Amino acid sequence: MKVEDIKFRGLRLDKTGREIGLLTYKPWGLCIQDEKDHSHFSSVIPETVGQFTGVKDKNGVDIYTGDKLQRISGFYTVIWSQDNCAFMKENSTGGILSLNNCECEVIGNIHEQGAN
Repeated sequence: MKVEDIKFRGLRLDKTGREIGLLTYKPWGLCIQDEKDHSHFSSVIPETVGQFTGVKDKNGVDIYTGDKLQRISGFYTVIWSQDNCAFMKENSTGGILSLNNCECEVIGNIHEQGAN
């Protein structure tokens, strides 16, 4: 992953959508600086912030921590594994697997309405 690939995604405080860009703190709280318009900052809900893993799904969609993935072998949640010092995918039984060669599809995020 290159430095320019480091970005974050979080749900705006007003819950009108997500913001993608650089994570920063402002006097009014945690914000994400828009990746296209660097003069625009959006306040985000801290618990919903996920980091881009540097990996895309089989459809070319960026994968972030907290994303829900579907693969032929089952469903996974993207996590940061401190033990492995890497972004990983975790299945429902706690098994942790590498995101490398991820033939999976992003189907949601743990912070979205109705997510399991």
